Amino acid sequence: MPFRQADWDAAKLAVLRPLLASRYPAAQLVASEARIDPAAQAADLTLTIDSGPAFFYGDPVVSGARRYPESIIRNLSPVKPGKPFRQQDLLDYQMALETSGYYSHATVRVEPDPALAAAAPIRIEVVERPEKRFSVGWG
Repeated sequence: MPFRQADWDAAKLAVLRPLLASRYPAAQLVASEARIDPAAQAADLTLTIDSGPAFFYGDPVVSGARRYPESIIRNLSPVKPGKPFRQQDLLDYQMALETSGYYSHATVRVEPDPALAAAAPIRIEVVERPEKRFSVGWG
């Protein structure tokens, strides 16, 4: 098969993506090299990835809660402090918040700062649903 840069880029992402999704959200590509020998119709590919430290959940940090108590947000959490990081946990948590009926939008994330890996704060930003108002007039 001929060497294609797009295929090489996709292969690098395919190696990096599983690390980013589980335990290593600070993983990064450190070096990559593709040496192509057209005469031999061969490619020598080298990839170096730094996984960084394994991440574990810390305490939640909530913003955007006004009318509803933060306890609603905390009680919907599928993650507990000390549990190993998984991107799917955050996506599930975000979905639970958005389908709860209290919030029209939610963002749940962990900053990939290696200094916080032992107890990475879970940053939760919510936008509350507007109040439903009902008014009746008589004329």
